[in-house]
Amino acid sequence: MLESVMATPKELSDAGVPKDVVAKIATEQTKRAEQIVALKKQLIGWDAQTIWNRFDGTFPHVIPADPAAGLGKDVTLYENAMVIPGTTAAQQNAAKLAFLQVSDLIQLGATWKLIELPSAIDPEKPIVGAASGMRSMLFNRAGDVAPVNEAMELALKELADYDMKNAPLPGADKKKIVEYHVGRIRLLRAIVNHSKIDEEKLGYNKQAVDSLISALRTGQYPAGRKPLEEIKKKGGKLGTYASYSLINADFAIMNDEEGANFVANQKKWMGELEKFLVEFPESDEAALVLFHLANANEFNAEEVKAREQYERLVKDYAATDTGKKAAGALRRLDLVGKPLALAGTGFQNDSVDSAKYRGNPVLIVFWASYVTLVKQDMPELIKLYEKHKKDGLKIIGVNLDNERSELEAFVKEHQVSWPQIFEPGGTESRLAVDYGIILLPSMFLIDSEGKVVSRNLRTSADVDRQLEKMLAAKPANVAIDRKD
Repeated sequence: MLESVMATPKELSDAGVPKDVVAKIATEQTKRAEQIVALKKQLIGWDAQTIWNRFDGTFPHVIPADPAAGLGKDVTLYENAMVIPGTTAAQQNAAKLAFLQVSDLIQLGATWKLIELPSAIDPEKPIVGAASGMRSMLFNRAGDVAPVNEAMELALKELADYDMKNAPLPGADKKKIVEYHVGRIRLLRAIVNHSKIDEEKLGYNKQAVDSLISALRTGQYPAGRKPLEEIKKKGGKLGTYASYSLINADFAIMNDEEGANFVANQKKWMGELEKFLVEFPESDEAALVLFHLANANEFNAEEVKAREQYERLVKDYAATDTGKKAAGALRRLDLVGKPLALAGTGFQNDSVDSAKYRGNPVLIVFWASYVTLVKQDMPELIKLYEKHKKDGLKIIGVNLDNERSELEAFVKEHQVSWPQIFEPGGTESRLAVDYGIILLPSMFLIDSEGKVVSRNLRTSADVDRQLEKMLAAKPANVAIDRKD
């Protein structure tokens, strides 16, 4: 089970990692058994019932391809993340539980894997360890490992302890949310002061901006706007991040007001985003801002504008995740009248393929169990399925939940009988990206010849109207498979 989440030497080699680094990791893998035995001894307070409660990390970082270091491709990593365990009936004191420090998780396609075993940290002792992880292996090849920044490690531990004890649960009182985030900012600034790496400082400063935004969003901390405005004025990468975050926060705050006019608020929000693009066209946030605008224009039936913006994203940001999703959106916009065969891995690890239903009308449903409209409309979609079984209707779900267990629980509760594709990544999974899926649910209706009739259905009522129209126009010589 452990090996399934550990990066293999071949995977690392395919990812562009230098041969000597791959060889070093492969050598370490031969010692895995004794390493696991040692690790288990350090898991203070853990027992057979212990589960991990939270994964804490900054945004993933990219190490660009570097011929001088032998790095053949860009590598994306979570660095120095923490795995926080939950309490059990036998161990109720979270402050006494060891937690895990993960040196690196590497992105391999749509999957994240460990490069090395995590380290167990005693919560009552200072963290003292050697530099490790991919960055160290790449840039300290001669063995001259940089000294440990003990002040930084202690500041990180203080933040991890604070989060473990104070992170508010969903639905918590707004004042509690404000207190938590305001307290977190002080600890983040201490980490920034101890850090000696500019990229690292930026990441923790962005977390501080996120906490200011979260506190501001509650409506209970208007004082949070002043420091955000000050960060904006200073400019740079942090300034543009604060500016972008504040635009979205203000949009959400306006829509939370009683009697809010969403259309007017959206128009104002889009105007602010357009100003941002003019002022900061080279910012890290520019691609995401352009994608937001394209989404909004598409769903406001301004498809000409949306296409222009998606095309610009594909042209200027083709290699990015946003550019790939924009390419998928363009593919989706052009689906009608074209053949579509959609296949993937089922949530029971079976193969699901719409091509095997050729000769039948097929409804493709992109959905997730946490979406309110999905929950409300699922009983009606089940009724529609029963109504049109006689017409040979087949449904294939493409589930975009983050965890398989969420899909399984929903299918069981609502007795959903049609096959489901489930692949890792949620809304960033392969099929979601391939078709630029933005809103959930999104449904495609395919006729008995395998061609798309509609690509923008949102409810079972929309499906029913389109299906009735399609069936009424069906040629008399087209056979329908009536088997369920």
